[in-house]
Amino acid sequence: MTLGLLLAFCSAVYCQNQSRTDSLESVYSSGSYEEQDKLKILKELAINHTNNEKKLQFSQELIQAAEALDSSTYLFQGFQEKGNALRLKSDLSHALESYFQAAKIVGEEKYSRQLGVAYISIADVYSIMGNHLNAVKYYQRALIILRQENDSTNIASALLNAGDEYINAGSLDSAQMYTMEAETIFKKINSLIGEAYSLGNLGMIFAKLGNDQQ
Repeated sequence: MTLGLLLAFCSAVYCQNQSRTDSLESVYSSGSYEEQDKLKILKELAINHTNNEKKLQFSQELIQAAEALDSSTYLFQGFQEKGNALRLKSDLSHALESYFQAAKIVGEEKYSRQLGVAYISIADVYSIMGNHLNAVKYYQRALIILRQENDSTNIASALLNAGDEYINAGSLDSAQMYTMEAETIFKKINSLIGEAYSLGNLGMIFAKLGNDQQ
């Protein structure tokens, strides 16, 4: 993968997000906020916190607050971010449980885009676990939903991740097809990071295809 562009971009964004997160955590800890803003604050802390333990803590607090206020939208976000925190901590089985809980919430409420996002997360964890069949199954489910929603960013992400899964499984023709479509979409939506990842993966695919033909 071509990581130079990605790292240059993230270094600037990281400083901005970290500064905002630190300020927001200070506001939350001091209790100097309106009660109606609690869910919004917890959501932002759960999404953006760079400390995995804190990310997990705020995700759990978001789940509790959302349950108390019967907010399915924030409850989904809480379980989704809890899954993200657990995945980053390499607690994959519990990450899966959290993602499935998120999928169940939005499945019942028929928030299709969020369900597609949850399926990508589930597929990613199965991919890390080396469970190729389940990874592909959930990438496909995500793509069906996200194509219906015309969600270009997440369609491209699902295609890129599915292509990466096919690379790992040695299915290079499928990997090429998925990754080329991802690169086309990332280019259309001007996602330089996504395009860089796609081009990096295509380079690997073409190299492997060339080696296989020698």
